[in-house]
Amino acid sequence: MPFGISPAPENFQKKISRILNGLPAVQNHTDDWICWGSNVKEHDKRLRKYLKRLAEIKATLNLDKCEFGVLKVKFLGHIISEEGIQIDEHRVKAITSLPYPTDVPEVRIFVGLVMYLGQFLPNLSTTMKPLYDLLKRDTEFHWSENHKSAHSKVIKQLTSAPILAIFDLPKQTVVSSDASSSGTRGRAKTKTKCG
Repeated sequence: MPFGISPAPENFQKKISRILNGLPAVQNHTDDWICWGSNVKEHDKRLRKYLKRLAEIKATLNLDKCEFGVLKVKFLGHIISEEGIQIDEHRVKAITSLPYPTDVPEVRIFVGLVMYLGQFLPNLSTTMKPLYDLLKRDTEFHWSENHKSAHSKVIKQLTSAPILAIFDLPKQTVVSSDASSSGTRGRAKTKTKCG
């Protein structure tokens, strides 16, 4: 398929997902792939299956971009380790070094960058409401103290974001969702049980 065809990324993702189907503890997003295990033996067994599958389809990997047997890895803008999932500090630095937005497109960029990390930031929709209001159609752009305050709160949350636990079925789980017309995040704690 030639470069630039708009459905190419979706087709590639679908094809790779089919290729990896049935392999335990392997995940991909386009050309970023990850394979994990709870210990070295399990990891290596899964990795061998994964590499065998790639060899079957004659796929090649760029060894300069591969990391094997690491305890911490950057994947899709997150750092994943045995401690849990946290925001990549380079992503935080990129967002916090942005100057205050001076127009609607810059607000849109800031909001988009922050929303990607929304799972780390409780009550984000409520905090960001003044910035969302700037994005409404037919709203004249005027950066006020209210907007500056919302921006500062988001930056503060980003720089002190928690490490999220990796999902574990027997442990207590927090489910968060935007549930109201203004996007206020609801939080619910639940204990999941299997069976």
